[in-house]
Amino acid sequence: MGGWRTKTGGQVKNVALIRAVDELLTGREVVFRKVKGHSGNLLNEVCDLRARDAAAAIRSGRDVAVGAAGLGVRVRPR
Repeated sequence: MGGWRTKTGGQVKNVALIRAVDELLTGREVVFRKVKGHSGNLLNEVCDLRARDAAAAIRSGRDVAVGAAGLGVRVRPR
């Protein structure tokens, strides 16, 4: 990724994903904040739950709910 290296000098993983996120964020003002996981932060707990549900759906070949509260939009696993 443009000569990027990790803190330990290794190659950056998920380059395609990083580039896709970067493209989606272009022209937007976004702030990332590190939040300690499993510390009672409500939004972090919701994200964790949705990520686990999505992973389980993909493993079993089911559609994955996306969007606000997972309402209305479904994505089929590839």
